[in-house]
Amino acid sequence: MRSTCFVLILLAACGGRDNSTPDAAAHHDSAPTIDAPADAAPDSPAPHPDAAPGAASRVWAVGDFVTDTTVQGGWFTDGDTLPATAATVPPGTAVFPTPSTAAPYTAFVFDATATNTAYVADVTTAGTFDLNVAAADGSSPTLLVAGQPNIEIATIALSPDGSKVAFMMDSAAYNNAYDVWVVNTAGTPVPLLVSPTRPVTAANPALLSAFTGALSWSADSKYLGFSGDFTTDNIRQAYVVDTSATAPAAVTLLADTEVTGTGVGARASVLFDANDNAYFRAGLTDNAQFTLFQATPDGATRTALAVPMRGDNSTASAGAFAISPDGTTIAFSADAPQATTYNVYATPIAAWNPTKLTNATVANTNPAFLAPMVFSPDGKYVAFVGDLSTDTINEPFVAAVDGSGTHRVFNVTVTGADAAQVAWTADGSGLYVQGDLEVDGDNTLFRVDPAMTDGAMTKAITLPAMGDVTNVVIRAK
Repeated sequence: MRSTCFVLILLAACGGRDNSTPDAAAHHDSAPTIDAPADAAPDSPAPHPDAAPGAASRVWAVGDFVTDTTVQGGWFTDGDTLPATAATVPPGTAVFPTPSTAAPYTAFVFDATATNTAYVADVTTAGTFDLNVAAADGSSPTLLVAGQPNIEIATIALSPDGSKVAFMMDSAAYNNAYDVWVVNTAGTPVPLLVSPTRPVTAANPALLSAFTGALSWSADSKYLGFSGDFTTDNIRQAYVVDTSATAPAAVTLLADTEVTGTGVGARASVLFDANDNAYFRAGLTDNAQFTLFQATPDGATRTALAVPMRGDNSTASAGAFAISPDGTTIAFSADAPQATTYNVYATPIAAWNPTKLTNATVANTNPAFLAPMVFSPDGKYVAFVGDLSTDTINEPFVAAVDGSGTHRVFNVTVTGADAAQVAWTADGSGLYVQGDLEVDGDNTLFRVDPAMTDGAMTKAITLPAMGDVTNVVIRAK
């Protein structure tokens, strides 16, 4: 399927750029959509391979990669002969919801752990999309949350232990205003609303919403992080909720009273370290630099983290960031030492001393602000997409966290084409790259060797005419 970009999609996803002004002018942090150019993907929760070196990977793809306009999930095993034939889910004739103007976020209606999967599909009634939990291979789905007419489930995230699913659902009172819920995957599932209630004094409560594509769990499956403008339209706040509490209530890490301007505040995901401290980035005033923050999960303490200074001694702006699987190291981008030229840095969280990993010199180049950085399973490397070399094309890169070297793993040469997402295999031996790398607008999936510089890519799935892969998730098999 080929289509124009949907109304709520970020400008970047329609072929624009988000170089010098991180996350400008978008209300919802949106997902790459089927048949829309994937120039930028969201800060969605980065894949956390939960496997030891040598473990086999189940590689999941989401998209209309079997039949054009029929959205499914499908898996194959890393090591299969590529291009692989994916084993598709849901079972039978059920499908995932197809993107529309009202619900363009279907890249995130699937998630997986090593032991189970969760997805939104019309398993029970055609055209009615329920939230289901299933086995690790996607089989034997069990209904968790029944679908309702005109109420979309836009983003889901399984807790690392597989015991809970967080999801965003269209408000029953306000169309396209999303709330955050959590539901258990066993026992008698009762969904609990965990996002703030919109104030009755709000000028237009229909505009207040969680930002889709941004749900993140702590490693112990206790805390959930998200962002949204639940108090004032276009003033984005960061939240953490203790899902183990009897009555879970979101804690505000950044209040609307701390932000001055419009379209500012917290951006995208709230991530967690090994001690359950929360991390997010935010702009506090119009046209100001973005600050990287650390906060305790109860919101009692918050610290602005020091990013490297620019050469003129001005404060740099923080961009995309990631935390290692063991929760001890953080990687982030910042426009230092030159304004608008973003480099990648990494540091142990407990001994803050950022090491510069890249050497970007061209103005307005950056690791894509809305595409997640992803640590290798052993925490020694970080993969990301960005336009570090050309200021026109997002390409996949791998950087050694110790600063010993950064290289481009594939050279994108197609005009208008971009890498949008990267995901490590569970043993760290391979890297899967999603994007329109062969033909502008045709989003598919490729495997590359993360150790190679400008290496060859192998197509992972053969697509039908007009088909696309919009998301990739990798877990141990």
